[in-house]
Amino acid sequence: MAAPGDRHLQDAPVWANLFCFDEAASRPDRRTDDSTAAIVRLSGALLRIQIEVLQPDLIVFATGSSCDGYLKEHFRILGSTVHVPREIWEFKLPLLADVETQGHVRAFRTPHPRHGATARARAAIVADALDPGALAAYLRTGASPAAMASLTRDDT
Repeated sequence: MAAPGDRHLQDAPVWANLFCFDEAASRPDRRTDDSTAAIVRLSGALLRIQIEVLQPDLIVFATGSSCDGYLKEHFRILGSTVHVPREIWEFKLPLLADVETQGHVRAFRTPHPRHGATARARAAIVADALDPGALAAYLRTGASPAAMASLTRDDT
């Protein structure tokens, strides 16, 4: 993922948080006061701008299913498919907010990395970006360790 014109950054990963900040190790969308509502709204706007500027090839929201409502509220979700309930949700997002004929980016929502049991699901999503079909292989095999080893091994 790279900003247009920055060829040297063509495949560089970029990290962005769903929310601008948290408070007391908690997400701001869990509070109901006016200032927190503004932070939640501005966080969505900031993330949409980052997507528009960077024009990524892939987005992985490592947030868990508790943020599905936030994603649906703040982004125009297109072509939604739940591959594994609460683990792998695939959808498309428009790259530009104000244009009807814009391109789309493939996006996934998967649990946060602190949930180690879903690490193989995240690995399959990233592997699929590099080698189309890897996610389908992961889903077909039921996410077995042997299947993941075949997705991540280096054959060189």
